[in-house]
Amino acid sequence: MPPFDVRGKLVHFTRSLGRLHSQLSIRVNCVCPGGAATEIFNHPLWRVEEDGTVTRLERGKLSAGSWLSVGQVVDAIMHAIKDESIFGQALAVTIDRGIQIR
Repeated sequence: MPPFDVRGKLVHFTRSLGRLHSQLSIRVNCVCPGGAATEIFNHPLWRVEEDGTVTRLERGKLSAGSWLSVGQVVDAIMHAIKDESIFGQALAVTIDRGIQIR
């Protein structure tokens, strides 16, 4: 199953659980981060820089891309936990747009 398909299902499931807030005072949210520079990229073919840039050696060529840092994903999770005004929502986290509630 493609990741975007799973993400959409998770968002709809989370929204369906939003009614638990009014019934049981339970808040349910989800965080949908973009690509994050995690330890999986500490491989001989990958290098994660301090700024979250991931460099990949592919067939003799070097290509680089900017990904979310683990700290940015944690910030979004903490936002979902601390902000009691949001429930039944998905928080999307991307490099160019930051944290967005959807």
